[in-house]
Amino acid sequence: MARKVTKVPQPTATSRFPPEIVTHILSHLALEEQPIATLVFQLEDRSAYSQWIERHILSSSSLLAAILIDKLWYSCGVNLLYRRALTVGHDKFALFARTVTKNPALGDLVQCLAVLDVTTPSESPQWSQRLSGIFTRRRYFRDHWTSVVSSCPNLVSVGLSYAWASRSTPNLPALLPDCHSFTKLRIISLTGGLLPLKFIFSTANSPRSFPVTEELSLESFKWDAHFQWPLFPALRALRLSGCSADHGGVTIPATFPELRVVELACNLLTIESIKSLYPYANTLESLVITGNITSDFPSFAFSQFIELKHLVVDSRSIQSPQSHLPDYILALRRLPPNLRTLGIFSPGYAHNMAALVSTQELWRDALLRACQPNSTLPPLRHLYLEGEASVWHTVLPELHDLGSMRNMEIKFVPFCQSPDHFVSDRYANLLIPFK
Repeated sequence: MARKVTKVPQPTATSRFPPEIVTHILSHLALEEQPIATLVFQLEDRSAYSQWIERHILSSSSLLAAILIDKLWYSCGVNLLYRRALTVGHDKFALFARTVTKNPALGDLVQCLAVLDVTTPSESPQWSQRLSGIFTRRRYFRDHWTSVVSSCPNLVSVGLSYAWASRSTPNLPALLPDCHSFTKLRIISLTGGLLPLKFIFSTANSPRSFPVTEELSLESFKWDAHFQWPLFPALRALRLSGCSADHGGVTIPATFPELRVVELACNLLTIESIKSLYPYANTLESLVITGNITSDFPSFAFSQFIELKHLVVDSRSIQSPQSHLPDYILALRRLPPNLRTLGIFSPGYAHNMAALVSTQELWRDALLRACQPNSTLPPLRHLYLEGEASVWHTVLPELHDLGSMRNMEIKFVPFCQSPDHFVSDRYANLLIPFK
């Protein structure tokens, strides 16, 4: 039976949301493999989009996601490593908690939830006075979170952002969720604002095992050698962005038996941190390394990863800090034997265009040699390139011809210095679809 495709409305002047963003979100909702319905609390106005969603989607019998749309949701893609169009503003979460608490039938339908900012709009005063003169204790995120978890028994995917919190934030414990509520989640996505990770996973009452979690995304956290990673026996995908393992801390522990996908973006890592990947050399299938990693790529033995099929790197991640002219030809000879997808992206040297052009030229020359018919390049099927058009445009026809001889598809995208350069989904299609 053919699935009915919902027509996405065109942006109108009555919408207070950026038209291109709303169209993207509605397209995402309409084209999902499974029908997704949304519950929209539109507190400020009744825009054409919220009316359309209510009319076309709320009538669906499959309500898989609860979405509270507010003016902050446009920033969700930058501040929250959560790849779905789900966002809850910090000033709307209390309303959501009250709604699902009072309506158990609605709470039963909720499976995915993202909270952009768990901090309260104002940290003081801690007590609020009602008109009756009775002082009542302010309910913080932890209180509302407990209510939501108990009211949404089918919740399996959560994204929480502490991007504006800090270790010295007043009432920080009141902003942290009870970690026991995570033990039933398949997907956990957290943004920490450089909070120590121990505040989430290593408190006195924290559970030591998360038996069903399959995907863990951590952005802007730090930890040290004293931090003990909990057990994730079912974890298949780990994404670290802007994280730092200080003072001998282990970046990726060797205790994730099912790990298949690793993404490292803009992390403060060393070559020792990169070596923490070696325990997964026989099982890892997808690896992304982008941004500010001081490692020596030619000496990094990618060839040991015999099951690796998808590799995405940028030249800033893989250039040795001791060498201004790394041997990219040698690096390409040491690629995994079963590699099918290779992505090479621009490092984003916005402050040093000369270095960017020089690095791109090195990659260009190395790839031209590596793509020759008798080279030892693995049997790639897809090669994705991002760089300066002025560097690549003269050799792209030759590269395409060489790729055709090897049955390899080559795609080139001009470098774009966008604010969300490293957190966009530009390489999402390179990875094995997460099931």
